[in-house]
Amino acid sequence: MKDEEKICKKCKKTYFFLSSGCSLCVDCVKKYPYFLTFIEEGFDGIPDRAFGRVEARSNKEPAEYTKEEIRFLFKDNQRNTSKKRKEFQKFREKWDFKNVSETELEEVKRGLEKSFYNKDL
Repeated sequence: MKDEEKICKKCKKTYFFLSSGCSLCVDCVKKYPYFLTFIEEGFDGIPDRAFGRVEARSNKEPAEYTKEEIRFLFKDNQRNTSKKRKEFQKFREKWDFKNVSETELEEVKRGLEKSFYNKDL
């Protein structure tokens, strides 16, 4: 593999990376060890619910392992136009496909639990 000069997507500093596809410098990998991915799920016959999971992958584990799965579930009667859906989309845009710290991961968990997880549905 050949070294390539790249810009870290978190701190914006220029570093030399092995051409491995990594987009964070060594310092940022230590500071932001989790990568978040939102995955919506759906089933026929349950049209008025939005549900799925957020996978938190650790850079300390092999890529195929997920450190944590955080569930979300809320009523979405108006099929993607409800106020709750718009709030969720804003939350998702903030966090989806982001490298985060342990503190930020806890913030995501609290936000999902408080605003986007209805145990009674």
